[in-house]
Amino acid sequence: MDGFPKTHKDAYEVFVNRTEIPALKIEDPTAEAPEPTFQEDLNLKIAPQCVLDLSAPDEWISQALLNNVAADILAKSHLNAENLARRSLVWKGNNVFDEKLKNTL
Repeated sequence: MDGFPKTHKDAYEVFVNRTEIPALKIEDPTAEAPEPTFQEDLNLKIAPQCVLDLSAPDEWISQALLNNVAADILAKSHLNAENLARRSLVWKGNNVFDEKLKNTL
C-alpha cells in the first residue's frame, strides 16, 4: 500500500506519453480553432512488465501483522490497527478495479 503510483490516475500520468497532434491550418480566419487532439502511447521503457495483485482481507493482514511483528513495535508504527484501517479505506477508495484495464497490453 505504500508504493507509487497509488491510483490508476497516477499510473496513467506516469506510464502514458501524451503527444499533441498538430491541427490542420484553418483557411478561414474567423473560424474557431479546433480542440487539440492527443495520441496516447504506453511508455514501454518504464512501464512494468507485470503487476502483482497481493489483495488480502483486512482481517488477514491484521492477523499476519500481530503474528509477525512485536506488539510494542506495531503499536508505534503506521501499521497499528487504527492507522491500518484508515489507510486501507483510502487505498480501496483510490483503487477501484476497472475491468477495462485488465489485460490491455
